[in-house]
Amino acid sequence: RSESFFFLGRHLLFALLVVGSLGLVGLACIPLQADVMKDNVVLTQQSAFHLAFAGVFFLCMLTHGPLVLIWQWYVAPQERVFSQKSLFIKAAIVVVGALSVLPIVPFGVLMLCPSSTCDGRALLLNLGGLSQRCIVYCIALFLGSYSLDIMSMQRVRDVELNVPLERVA
Repeated sequence: RSESFFFLGRHLLFALLVVGSLGLVGLACIPLQADVMKDNVVLTQQSAFHLAFAGVFFLCMLTHGPLVLIWQWYVAPQERVFSQKSLFIKAAIVVVGALSVLPIVPFGVLMLCPSSTCDGRALLLNLGGLSQRCIVYCIALFLGSYSLDIMSMQRVRDVELNVPLERVA
């Protein structure tokens, strides 16, 4: 395993998180125009910026997840600070996210919706929105999975410093 692979990979993963986070801030600060879903609408400059920030956010975050899996997979087991559980959870989230991009997961969810509630004529509009929401949930879950890595690193630190484990009352 190349030392430069791990060095460059670590910095690339961090850069994707930073740039993706800036994209999230941009799309959260710049609202999309209200009539964006209407036929023959002309996008305003504000909406174009919102969509550009959204593109940066999704591109960075959807690239970050699989690259983290590849990077963590190549770390030798004896050198891993993160847990096996963390790796499996991240892998499951990436798979569900990929199936949401395709949009297999959102289509399955829409099929669960009774016809009395969901209008079949709006299936494609609903599918696009639900796909986006599923992808955002997967990104949030993936970022949340880092809490497992932080707890694992804290355990390693405590063992190295010979700190007694905290007891839960």
